[in-house]
Amino acid sequence: MATVTGGLYVGNTFADQWGTAPFRGKIDELRISRVFRSDDWVTATRDTIENADFAVAVVQNNWTKYARKFSVSFPGVADGATLTDFPVLVKISEAGISGFRYADCANEGGADLRFADENGTLLPCEVEDWNPEGESLVWVKVPTLAAGTRITAYYGWNLAPVVESTDVWDEHFLAVWHMDAEEGSLSQMDSTANGKTATCPADCTSGVQSGVDGKLGKAARFGLANNHRGGFGLSDPDNHFDGLGEITVEAWTYRDVGAEVPTVNAAIVEKSRYDSEWKYAWSMYEQKNNEKIGFWLYSEAITGGLWLSAPSATPTQGDWHYHARRWSGTTGVNARTLDASTTSTAPASAPTTPDTLTAVSGGILCIGNRTTNTNGTTPFPGSIDEVRISDVARSDAWVKATYDTIADHAAFTRYGTAADNIPATVVFFR
Repeated sequence: MATVTGGLYVGNTFADQWGTAPFRGKIDELRISRVFRSDDWVTATRDTIENADFAVAVVQNNWTKYARKFSVSFPGVADGATLTDFPVLVKISEAGISGFRYADCANEGGADLRFADENGTLLPCEVEDWNPEGESLVWVKVPTLAAGTRITAYYGWNLAPVVESTDVWDEHFLAVWHMDAEEGSLSQMDSTANGKTATCPADCTSGVQSGVDGKLGKAARFGLANNHRGGFGLSDPDNHFDGLGEITVEAWTYRDVGAEVPTVNAAIVEKSRYDSEWKYAWSMYEQKNNEKIGFWLYSEAITGGLWLSAPSATPTQGDWHYHARRWSGTTGVNARTLDASTTSTAPASAPTTPDTLTAVSGGILCIGNRTTNTNGTTPFPGSIDEVRISDVARSDAWVKATYDTIADHAAFTRYGTAADNIPATVVFFR
């Protein structure tokens, strides 16, 4: 170090012949600040270097650890459509994916199956049904879904990192019920982090049947009791499902051949309350006589309270059909969907639309009936699957992709051949 008058010296009082106090050893990490550092700062500065336990490095994933892999792409996404954080369905079977064998999985129940996008980012996934004897159903959240999107499935590593299945469903999903409870179950679990489990009272079990064949895996069947009781429901004291400025309600239904809608409309999904009279927030239902799928909202801002949207076309009996109703008090969206093919933007009645849904304090959210108690006189005469409620009006592209990933899966999704996961070799030429 050159001698500088009034300079700063490290390791001695001076850098030339006048240096008479050398430090006899080594010096490292010299720092000088223009502030008086706190005790915590000083301790942390020491510990971040000296204490091995101060910081723990967590490796999110190491894709080379997995024994096998296959690709999944989505050529069926509509041209020009780009969806953010979209839940796609992945169907896994030895018959459907060339080279895939359940025996190559390292953990039971598909617990080692993981997905990555093209950047190698670990994606949330939820196993709805794992069936080593046939087809398994897995939902994967894709950050950006378009026609050219490709993800990769990895499996065969028993130390695969944990993923939260609830993260598959974005923050706008208020609840997602796969309706996949086993036969005899009185509960249908919500797949979102909201934990909105829907249950059937013990004295109403004759009216419902869990574990029947669904559009995907299992579903629940309704309308089986002569007294019309029975449904899966939950109380909603915090108004989780109403008081909203936007809403999307989705469900798959299968109307039993020859089964009749009761004396009033058959409820598919409804948020309502009964005391001295019915009070509603909203309802998706099948109409009496014409069997069309209707949707109405209740708003105190409207004279008479009831605001109806145009019903969809009539679904055929003995077939599964997808219904989506979207409404926004801000943009005026009022869209109806039967199998993602028909839409409408005009209400059936009322000159204006409400700004927000009325909050029905103490009400009940019910699937397959108006309510689960003795006043339940509106059971749906058939099966219901994949019920979803969102606090936004989903786009046309979102609804179409939701339908296609289930109903038109073979065209929407393409699977690559499963193969050994051999790391790529990089060759440099000098």
